[in-house]
Amino acid sequence: MLTVSRELGPVERQLGRVDLHAVDLDGLELSVGASLELLDEGGHRYPAVVVSIEPGRYGPFYSVQFAGPGTPPAPDKLPS
Repeated sequence: MLTVSRELGPVERQLGRVDLHAVDLDGLELSVGASLELLDEGGHRYPAVVVSIEPGRYGPFYSVQFAGPGTPPAPDKLPS
């Protein structure tokens, strides 16, 4: 399974979505429904799935939704 390192901000955690660019994937192209794993800045791994693809000037943008158990908590639920 493809693992993508990505800093997850509070809005991304709250929405349960993150946008990736082809640059984040080293030029690898994905299709809608493709599974991947997001690795956050704390070393936590989250399952995710590509839900849409939009064309961009320098390659596609992928909208990725967190999937299943291990979904990152909303900012107000993060341990202090």
